[in-house]
Amino acid sequence: MAVYYRYKDWTVEDVRPIDCVIISLELREADRREIFASTADASAWTESQFADLANCANRPVCPPGLLLEEICNVRQGEQGAARAVVESVRGSRVCFCVKRNGAAVMLFGVARRALLGDAHVVWALASREIERAPFVFLRHCRRAVAGLNEVFPVMVNFVGVWNAQSLRWLRWCGFRVLDARRIGIHGEWFYPVIKRRV
Repeated sequence: MAVYYRYKDWTVEDVRPIDCVIISLELREADRREIFASTADASAWTESQFADLANCANRPVCPPGLLLEEICNVRQGEQGAARAVVESVRGSRVCFCVKRNGAAVMLFGVARRALLGDAHVVWALASREIERAPFVFLRHCRRAVAGLNEVFPVMVNFVGVWNAQSLRWLRWCGFRVLDARRIGIHGEWFYPVIKRRV
């Protein structure tokens, strides 16, 4: 298991299946709301629908060996979060886990989306613990995002207008926040965000 960054009790490491479980169960409410706003009502999924997704286990995954069935036993009502976490990790060109004292507090990565031309989708899903991140750690986030931007020259995503903390973090990391628009299955308001390599 590679450790890419260490500061006091904080590390950035490769993602393990248990990290996906922890994040899906401890997901910040703002992130959970974004998942709901951009997908069908996850609480209405049946056990068999969720199990059907596990049959896709032969797809390439990041990290190797991350199988959805490993997190299928999450508590009722958390399946939407678990699915979003795993699909985000699976669809990523690169992905990492931020840990505090060895426990996952955030997963983030960059995924390719063919419809966006040369753009890549940067994403992050976090637990409430990430809110205790020290300033020095935040400063290093800016450097990490700049490093990702060297590899991925155009990074984009959409952030719910209610997700003030994520918007502050994205601005801090150099993303431009564009005018809000309604998107997603429920027509909620989201801000498009973009960071171009300078």
